[in-house]
Amino acid sequence: MSERQAPADPRLAPPASLRARVLGDVAAAPAPRGSRVVPYAALAAVIVWVALRAWLEHRRADWEALPASASWAPLADAVFVACLVSVLALSRGKTMVGPSARALWAATLAPIVITATVLLLAVSTAATDAASLAAGGASFWPSALRCGSGALAVGIPVTLLLVAARRKLVFASPALVGAAAGIAAGSWAHAILHWGCPIAGAGHVMIGHALPTLPLAALGALVGWMVDRRALRTFTPRAGR
Repeated sequence: MSERQAPADPRLAPPASLRARVLGDVAAAPAPRGSRVVPYAALAAVIVWVALRAWLEHRRADWEALPASASWAPLADAVFVACLVSVLALSRGKTMVGPSARALWAATLAPIVITATVLLLAVSTAATDAASLAAGGASFWPSALRCGSGALAVGIPVTLLLVAARRKLVFASPALVGAAAGIAAGSWAHAILHWGCPIAGAGHVMIGHALPTLPLAALGALVGWMVDRRALRTFTPRAGR
């Protein structure tokens, strides 16, 4: 309790000596080391990993021929949402027990927002998609599975990295925090696929680009729950028999 948050009822106020002692102990207690550094380091590592994967992916051949509304606008949207959900997954929240459940549930709309933006703004025709498929020597399902496996290759390390950054904290909704990490990872993967994949058909984007977000969110929820159980065992003393 801070000095500005005294109880309204004077009968509930602690003795002045006890209050002064508590405030003194809190002021003298050292701040936890690395508590602020670890989340930012994890986010920096995510950005480096995503940038490396984007560099390896290479930009799609017809990028310059596309209008900005079909190239840079969906990419900026995906990157913005990915950053937003990543910061949410790394946040401690106002009460230091993680982000609110409402914000975490709102994060589940991220893949829908990104996919809708790509489908609405991307220039795609059956002819160009057929030409891209023919040039790659693949049909619909092999190309979708190739993109899906690429999204998982990008997203799994990002999911684990974001969850691992919170391993010493106990959250009110650990599974939802982990799911948000998976959704952030899927959003980063979606941005990379938009940058490099020449196929923009609705079916390909839904299956090859957006669908991998579901297993990533499930992985994040599972790992987040497991990490939270371990943190609880660390802070909870065992009862003697």
